[in-house]
Amino acid sequence: MSFNIDYNMYAYKPMSSIQFSSQKNENAKGNQKNNNDNLQNSIKNNKNAKVSIFYMNDVHGQVPRMEQLTSAAMAHDLYVKSNNIDGLKLASGDIMLGKNEAVNKTALSFLQLIGTNGYGLGNHEFDAGATQLHSHIKNSDLKILGMNLNYPKDESKLKDKIVRSSIEEINGNKYGIIGVQPSSLSERVQSSNQLEGITVDSIPKTIVEIQEEVNMLKEKGINKIILLSHSGYEVDKAIAKYVDGLDVILGGHSHDLIEGIKEGENLFYSKSNEPIIITQAGRDGKNFGVLDLEFDENGKIIKAKNDIKVTDNYPRNIITTCIANKYFNDVPEIIGDLTYTDKCPQNQLIAENPFASFIADGMKTQLKADIALINSGNLRGTIPKGQISSRDVSSIVPFKNRMTLAYVSQSDLVEALKFFGKSLKKYDSKPGILQVSGIRYELNKDGELKKLYFVNKYGNKEKIDIENPDKNKKYLVAMDDYVSSANECPECIKKLNTKDTIQVFDYDKDKLAIDYIKSFSNKPFEIKCDGRIKIDD
Repeated sequence: MSFNIDYNMYAYKPMSSIQFSSQKNENAKGNQKNNNDNLQNSIKNNKNAKVSIFYMNDVHGQVPRMEQLTSAAMAHDLYVKSNNIDGLKLASGDIMLGKNEAVNKTALSFLQLIGTNGYGLGNHEFDAGATQLHSHIKNSDLKILGMNLNYPKDESKLKDKIVRSSIEEINGNKYGIIGVQPSSLSERVQSSNQLEGITVDSIPKTIVEIQEEVNMLKEKGINKIILLSHSGYEVDKAIAKYVDGLDVILGGHSHDLIEGIKEGENLFYSKSNEPIIITQAGRDGKNFGVLDLEFDENGKIIKAKNDIKVTDNYPRNIITTCIANKYFNDVPEIIGDLTYTDKCPQNQLIAENPFASFIADGMKTQLKADIALINSGNLRGTIPKGQISSRDVSSIVPFKNRMTLAYVSQSDLVEALKFFGKSLKKYDSKPGILQVSGIRYELNKDGELKKLYFVNKYGNKEKIDIENPDKNKKYLVAMDDYVSSANECPECIKKLNTKDTIQVFDYDKDKLAIDYIKSFSNKPFEIKCDGRIKIDD
């Protein structure tokens, strides 16, 4: 079967590169200068290695994005071939997400299809547990990397599939690739039992181990070394400061979108005065990166350019779509016509998310609740405009929790909003504010609750006294079993399996959102913010 997609249509546009001085400069200043030549026009030296790295992180199980990223990866193959340079495709974790086997099998098949050279695991790869992760990867040919994992004494099947580092040889050039997981892994899974005894080394110990792994690769003659890190940008900067011999850190976990190359931000210098570049491509597969490098014969970067690209500029690839259909065992149903969407905020954890507001409205409507609550971190990605399918909706609700109906007092509601509001002052914005339906509220920039209104079924606002909320006034609240039971949620909202629980359902928010869209009877609809959550600057 052939597919008539011209990937040359999506060829990468040249961008300016940064050239590094070959002379040693102890102050690491003046080492970069503007250079508008393309990488392929750099010094012609057969001993130099030129490589283009296609990189991604935190795709979060977004199947529609994987379909588009497949097309982007094929465009990268053409770019590499036409410029006669080495090509690498690398993933820095959280490509999988949640417990849906079809999603996670599609993610692995996608990585294999595009020819991924190295896959560093993140925290969400463990969402379904270590045993389930092993069942997914046991027959995979992917090079799966995890250097700072510790396994229980009775061993773990994963130990045989996850390697500390790997070596890729392309056109006679050898590249060392190392992978590390977040030291906070046990805090980022719903239950530590999912790890089945696996632990992760502390940040200081991980940094020491990275240096040891770099030294080992150097002893083997490898002088071009890339770290796939799912530790977050701040930790990556510490790694760049203390580890000597790394050239590139491809990050993840903190969802930073790092564009270009800027000294002091994502360009640093090692103890031996060699450049180290850090980059990361945001979250939910909305972007990917292309990092072009030229190394001299000693493995020092002498020229680089970093380009963040928009995934929506690439078409869905039919091969990945067919793979997904196979694992989901269906062809997704077209359920509606989405004509307009507001953009998601840059930081979805601490602002109104139009897609979360829409799904919360669906939860409240379909379950006939007074209020609906969603943890901001529970939704991933966006729904594309046009004719949308049931899978498009399900893809942004990847965790597959169980819906819960429970009574929550006015005082408990106020306490919960105050608790989650504190996310505005946290460096990582976690766990995030509550996305809502049936109420409107306002926070100041410090995350303090300033105003709160209940919106009744007639659309009328009723002001709630946040200083003296009524303990006896109760609302019927729709939420999932994460909000109503997870460790990081406050006790005041943990209503699962208590006297306040009315019903627990064996489905998640996506079913309610799909039914909500179907209730529009094929009428076009829009997804917009309406100011139900305001952050006062």
